[in-house]
Amino acid sequence: MKNTLSRTIIYLTVMMCMALNMLTTRTVYADTGPHSKVVVYFYGLPEEEIYVTLLSSTNSTGPYVFWDGKKDDTKKEPPSGQDMAWEQFYGYRDKDGFMFLQYAQAVREGQAFEWNYRPPEKFKVLVYLPEADRLMVSDDVLERYALHSVFKVDLSQEVDGKFVSKQEYRMSEEIAAFLIRLLITLSIEIALAWAFNYRKKIQLVIITLSNVFTQILLNLYVFSMGAQLRPLRFEESFGLRSYLLIELAVVAIEAVIYSLALEKRKNVDKAICYAIIANTVSFFAGIGLSRIIPFTF
Repeated sequence: MKNTLSRTIIYLTVMMCMALNMLTTRTVYADTGPHSKVVVYFYGLPEEEIYVTLLSSTNSTGPYVFWDGKKDDTKKEPPSGQDMAWEQFYGYRDKDGFMFLQYAQAVREGQAFEWNYRPPEKFKVLVYLPEADRLMVSDDVLERYALHSVFKVDLSQEVDGKFVSKQEYRMSEEIAAFLIRLLITLSIEIALAWAFNYRKKIQLVIITLSNVFTQILLNLYVFSMGAQLRPLRFEESFGLRSYLLIELAVVAIEAVIYSLALEKRKNVDKAICYAIIANTVSFFAGIGLSRIIPFTF
């Protein structure tokens, strides 16, 4: 047991040093865990397609920046078909100083607007109706209240170009997204278990139960990081380092369990290697899949 813990600590110390070095230059998503996003559901939409953005209280968030009309290197090209909407968003002047960060989506009835990567912390919802050639804005300042912040807008209740936005937390969707992430993680780690010749029923059960346990811990921690009740914000460097530490703790827990339950004493290194490689693969899988199926992450 002592040797197992010693080896695990050595391996994870090296991993942590490498990961912290990477973290100083870019944002990472570890495992197939969730990340912050804002979702706005619309009701009472006209038959036409509308365009939606979030006005930010700050002039940047992640890769999204405000264009002041002067610095061409910060100006982005609008997606195909959104030229008119972006022109309107560029020209909008908010009385509270909120800014367009050059990110927008086209939305129809039954669809939702989603800002899946580094959404603004405080924002207003701005809507452009192309047929009427008019803008509408939420009547109050909104703020992310959880890792996945969900809001509801009924445009049929618009008055003088303003509408009400309400928080709408959908627990069923969060549970479904968690189960999908868990299934993806298990699929990856079970496949790698076969590659490591862990094919006995009891070994696969141990791996499955270990991942269920650690994934629950990881997701509970990450969701607590996004809540308003905590001072820790997921996007801040300390928050990212804290998230990395809990991710490394997950690897450590699994490495110890696998070392004790999957292998005899002489093959401890194999179990630790499996835990590290399995989590590393799911780490990069989470990055890739968050771009393909962002609603799950």
